[in-house]
Amino acid sequence: MPESKDYNKYLGVASLFYLIAGLILIIWPDVAVKIVCYIISAILIIYGLIRVVIYLRSDNTRRYFQYDLVVGIVAVAFGLFIVFKPVLFISLLPFAIGLCILFDSIIKLQNALDLKRVGFLYWYIPLAITIITAVLGVILIINPFGATLTLVRCMGIFFIVDGIANISSCVLVLKKIGRTIEEERERAKRKRKK
Repeated sequence: MPESKDYNKYLGVASLFYLIAGLILIIWPDVAVKIVCYIISAILIIYGLIRVVIYLRSDNTRRYFQYDLVVGIVAVAFGLFIVFKPVLFISLLPFAIGLCILFDSIIKLQNALDLKRVGFLYWYIPLAITIITAVLGVILIINPFGATLTLVRCMGIFFIVDGIANISSCVLVLKKIGRTIEEERERAKRKRKK
């Protein structure tokens, strides 16, 4: 039970992030694209420089079979590539996000089936939402959109739908857990009375 509650807390925070990110992508798509590019490139450059410094500071015995220098250079190069070619990076980003949404949908599919297995009456609601998010993920992978800003706004809608799906799934699971705990308490009281 505690593990389920921890997972649902994580899912709730992730869902809130999805909703906020989705709104930002819809309202300010051009600004969002630039911010995403700069944040990702900054993270990659900092990470790459740290790996290079780790390599240079390590002793000769540790350097063997350590790929800190190569990983660092590649990370810095990719970070600089994003800064100088943001349009190309953005054109690849929907594919990556689509894969993530599809993977998330597979996890939610298992959650829906678990709800059915424990006897939850409305297990088909998270299942339907899961199918919708999976379709949205596939659409992002196929990328049928023309303009970048239209694509970014659609990504925002996908994030919002996914966030709502996560929240509804989380609420349903917590209700089921609450009912199960209440039923266990009632059984324990009956046993004590006997």
